[in-house]
Amino acid sequence: MRSDFEDAMQKIRRLTEEKAAEDEELHRLQEEVSQKQNELVSLRIKEANSTVQYDDAKKRISPSITERWFCEHCDDFTEHTTENCPHYVEVKPEVQEIPSASNSDEYCEFCSG
Repeated sequence: MRSDFEDAMQKIRRLTEEKAAEDEELHRLQEEVSQKQNELVSLRIKEANSTVQYDDAKKRISPSITERWFCEHCDDFTEHTTENCPHYVEVKPEVQEIPSASNSDEYCEFCSG
């Protein structure tokens, strides 16, 4: 009977040691999970911050970009286009009127001549 008691006590000690080792492992894993969660939160904050910074920079850059026009007449990048050039006046050809046939003649003076 004493032998059974000693065997039971030895088994209890062994199980207690195993439980302590498992508790240590559990605590270590919980700490690791907590650390990973903190890293994840930090990365999400950094991502959100960089997105805000990107949007902020984009807003600051966009208004400073002005559209540049090229004028072929001035041969330069200016504030106007070729079509709107104030230095170039388009000469429109005069339209010559072709004499038409009069009521009395069957043909016009060019065709009848």
